[in-house]
Amino acid sequence: VIDRIYAGDLTVKWCADYVSNSSAATLTVADSGQPLFIAGKPITSKPALVTHPSQPNGIAPNALVFFGTGQYLVDTDVTNTDVQAFYGIWDHGTAAITSAQLVEQTFLSNTFTNNGVNVSNRFTVLTNNTVDYATKQGWFIRLTQNTGERVIVDPDVFGDFLFFNTWIPENTVCSAGGSGVLMSIDLVTGGRPEIAPFDLNGDNTIDSTDLLL
Repeated sequence: VIDRIYAGDLTVKWCADYVSNSSAATLTVADSGQPLFIAGKPITSKPALVTHPSQPNGIAPNALVFFGTGQYLVDTDVTNTDVQAFYGIWDHGTAAITSAQLVEQTFLSNTFTNNGVNVSNRFTVLTNNTVDYATKQGWFIRLTQNTGERVIVDPDVFGDFLFFNTWIPENTVCSAGGSGVLMSIDLVTGGRPEIAPFDLNGDNTIDSTDLLL
């Protein structure tokens, strides 16, 4: 049974707008025609959704909606350096959510070591600011680590982790390809996970020794 349709676009830039009605012939935009959230940037990838794990009694649909901004469709996208972002928005019947209602997670500038090796040039770590869902509607991350970084592929949820890849195009005309960053975050807060997602030290065990704090 489909009761929500989430969509983003390139022009009006409604993020995760949704429609809901009992009849397919009379679909209307929910919440008096207001979008769930306006990011102000293009949305070109499909969102991931989960039932809010820490708000079991939330108003339906009680979903966390995860999506990133950015596009890679036309020539000018190669040199576009607009700062994009990734969002986790709580959909519980409130429309027109703004960034002021979200908690921002930012990248730390600390030096990080793992097993005695400086890995700061290979890994970045986010803050883990608390998101109080009694007063806040979710979280966001500005992608400020690399010029032109954006999200153009679908995110994925595994357990308590949210994974998404960013894309950083080469900005010279004759070059090809680009690079990207794999992000692994706590899906409730958008911050660094309390449990390590990867075996960083190569001992075939994922435990506290793999955390970068």
